[in-house]
Amino acid sequence: MKSLTLSLILTAILLAPVAAWGLTPDQVLVVANELSPISKQVADYYQRARRIPANHLVRIRTEPIEEIDRETFRREVAQPIADHLLRYRLPDQVLVIVLTKGVPLKVRGTGSVTGTQASVDSELTLLYRELVQGLGPLEGAIRNPYFTPGAPVPFTRADHDIYLVTRLDGYTWEDIRGLIDRATTPARHGRFVLDQKAPIPAGGAPPGDGWLRESARRLKDFEVVLEQSSRVVTGETDVMGYASWGSNDPAITTRAPGFRWLPGAIASWFVSTSARTFTAPPAGWTIGSGYAGSGQSLIGDLIAEGVTGVVGYVYEPYLEFTARPQIFLPAYRAGFTLAESFYMSLPGLSWQAVVIGDPLVAPFGPLATPASAPPPDGLLFLQRRAVFLQNLVARAPSPETHRALALAYADQAGEMRRLRRLDEALALARRAVETKSDEPAALYILGVVHATRHETDQAAEAFRALLSHDPKSPYAREAERWLRR
Repeated sequence: MKSLTLSLILTAILLAPVAAWGLTPDQVLVVANELSPISKQVADYYQRARRIPANHLVRIRTEPIEEIDRETFRREVAQPIADHLLRYRLPDQVLVIVLTKGVPLKVRGTGSVTGTQASVDSELTLLYRELVQGLGPLEGAIRNPYFTPGAPVPFTRADHDIYLVTRLDGYTWEDIRGLIDRATTPARHGRFVLDQKAPIPAGGAPPGDGWLRESARRLKDFEVVLEQSSRVVTGETDVMGYASWGSNDPAITTRAPGFRWLPGAIASWFVSTSARTFTAPPAGWTIGSGYAGSGQSLIGDLIAEGVTGVVGYVYEPYLEFTARPQIFLPAYRAGFTLAESFYMSLPGLSWQAVVIGDPLVAPFGPLATPASAPPPDGLLFLQRRAVFLQNLVARAPSPETHRALALAYADQAGEMRRLRRLDEALALARRAVETKSDEPAALYILGVVHATRHETDQAAEAFRALLSHDPKSPYAREAERWLRR
């Protein structure tokens, strides 16, 4: 990333740690493309519908096309989002990024399992990690740290160094408005429809069919339709969850299953390029005939039919990296949000997935905070902040970056003092002063740590140095009080 400005550096030191169970509007960042009227319309409608804070809207400027190169992605999409997060002290508070129609959809690159092509959405999941650690590898999928084959768990910043990224998209404004409206008034009942591929090939059932059977087993306490024959499930009513093979099942010939979806319903297909475009195909288009580079099913048709959330793929993801219905459907039914449910079911990031829908919708939630929920780990956030600033100083050394790093060390020293880990507190306070010897906050915490350790002479020396460098500092009065004790 390019060097940050002074204002960004100074705000980076104030990133606020937030711990949450479930997701809330103040943990959402909405992205609008200033060069796309529909993007601005969607962002405004969603922000008002969910009461997203005003400074949680970031405006980018990029050509509103679906496929872009990687340099354009970095310069015109990722960088402006990162700048906004830092400017408003949001990197830790924000857990979810919501993209809108008109924000580019996919990053051009090479194909294959080790290729570089990816969805914009999946690349942005790693933006937090990039802020902390710098750029990672571009080839292939990156392991998703939130992939949860076992018991589902809430998504928290303390445990996961990624963002969940969803998108509000569809063929038309009416389709997208429907996504948002259905998410804000979801049903709290409904059936789950699972349609296996049939007949079973000579080599045995594909893994996806096993995942669908496992989904039925995990949802056994609810109303489930599991179709294991060659019959295609169509015309179901009161559908809350759906998974099938879409156009990869030879028996499926229609663009959508003809369901009556309940508000809040989610879905997926095992289809390689179901999110390759959200430009509406011709009215007479049928699956099997070419459109936007493929004849496969399009999740835009599910959105138009009434689904509230769906996952698809912009390029070939390979079956092993598709969303696992036996994870996202039971998690959603257990009360997790749409964003949590889908992302805990995706094995890889920096890959091909696009999650469509309002991330906050949770028809069977919200989850209650467990009685044994751990307290926020403030030290973890301070450590991550220091690592980020160390990397920043290495990339762009300047008086401003050194001051920011000195303040990060000072904050860590203060937290170590609070935890009575005084040797570590002293080491960090000294590091803060070594980084910027005239920084009042660093000199102050050094004096306080020495005083806490009953090292009176050393404490007095630090406080006097503070007063000598900056007698008008906000810390000066406190330093004088310590000296009078």
